[in-house]
Amino acid sequence: MKRRTNLALDSDAPEAARQRRVNSGRNMSRLLISSIGLLLSIIMLPTSSISSETPSMTRQLGLRIKTIYIDPWYGGKEFGPRLSKTTYAKDVTLEIATKMKGQLEASGFNVYLSRQDDHFIPVEKRTVQARQNGVDIYLKIKISNRKKDCISISLPPLMVSKEPSDPKKKEELNTELDRIVADLKKDDKIEESVMIANSIAKKLKSGSNSGCLQLVRRFDYVLLETPMPAVSIDFGVSLASKKQSYILDATIQNNIVQALADAIKAYVDERVPKNDSAM
Repeated sequence: MKRRTNLALDSDAPEAARQRRVNSGRNMSRLLISSIGLLLSIIMLPTSSISSETPSMTRQLGLRIKTIYIDPWYGGKEFGPRLSKTTYAKDVTLEIATKMKGQLEASGFNVYLSRQDDHFIPVEKRTVQARQNGVDIYLKIKISNRKKDCISISLPPLMVSKEPSDPKKKEELNTELDRIVADLKKDDKIEESVMIANSIAKKLKSGSNSGCLQLVRRFDYVLLETPMPAVSIDFGVSLASKKQSYILDATIQNNIVQALADAIKAYVDERVPKNDSAM
């Protein structure tokens, strides 16, 4: 019995040694990433911007926000809620997105729309388009039928999958360092999404006629699958009332567009150091 036990221990020894080397490598990788982040924060951040909260990775690296992807929901065979005898949600989301595009382009941003006319786009293709165009921010514009008028600003959930859904991308994460960097990017995405959502909520409070505005975390496919900061603005409308929905009012709609455009510009301006006026 003793001989068998010793043989078992001997056979386990290489595996134990391998595991110790893996753990040691992980610790060294995490230490390296932390050291790089600390060094960048010291070199690149002005003293006036240092606060008690640790800046996100994109802020520490001084990365610019230049390209916006606006995704007007529905389209084609997907009509969305019927808002009047002749108007569906797909028409209004496109109208809001088109007006936003004009506002943001006038301010110097590059803006892509998931659709520019009335045609159907699969959900998966929407996220692919955002990836292919090197987008910095993803914004989803949606209209839903609710019990009462209420605007919901949705964020990616705090708990996100640590493994990409695409098998090819799983193969790209060959080293522990790659995995750590991927995790940091996801943490950064969540943090920046919160900042964008807060900016939108602040501007929409005075820009819409809805007395209800809420920030929520939601397991939304596009919010999960887009690698960049992503926010969904869902204009909830009550169709039970016979009066015209607020989202169809031209003045309110223009105020909403202005508020959303101002929110993005305010978010971007807040990220730029005060001594650097270039966008």
